[in-house]
Amino acid sequence: TTHKKFGETLAVLAGDALQPEAFRLIAEAPCMSDGSRVEAVRVLARACGADGMVAGQVLDTLYGIHTEEQLKAMYRLKTGVMISGAAELGCVAADMPADMRAQAVEFADRLGLAFQIRDDMLDVIGTQSELGKATGMDGEKNTFVRLYGLEKCEELVRKYTDYAISALSAFEDTEYITALAHSLTTRRV
Repeated sequence: TTHKKFGETLAVLAGDALQPEAFRLIAEAPCMSDGSRVEAVRVLARACGADGMVAGQVLDTLYGIHTEEQLKAMYRLKTGVMISGAAELGCVAADMPADMRAQAVEFADRLGLAFQIRDDMLDVIGTQSELGKATGMDGEKNTFVRLYGLEKCEELVRKYTDYAISALSAFEDTEYITALAHSLTTRRV
């Protein structure tokens, strides 16, 4: 949206400004101990850096993705690590035990895959007015829709969403997050 309204240069600069701002907010978080702040910085850096989202974008841009496993790996890096990173940051801020933190990351990873498969579907079935962006942009890229078709993708979105929800067994009140996860299975935007 920013690049359409203000141009590519300002859009890139906005992204460049927002990333260090996230680190600044962590560094100055008054509710966290010094150790938790350092851990939060590590989590965010791993998620958005060369081993995370950047690696996923490189795979998507430069390499031919041919198999389901390659596609899953790219989606986990491109999208899943940012969702997992957000979930893990919440756990770090709340000083949760390691087992609950691992379950939150597993939930987010699986939900990220379901989200990305649904995104593949929306590129085919969505409209520009619904999505606020052009559809059919995946072009010749390999996607889950290209591999399996829309019907199978519907099943996969439900399957990975259910897997995600099952990872929340250590948490007491999951009603809201469960409803949110289910709403993503039918999202139109």
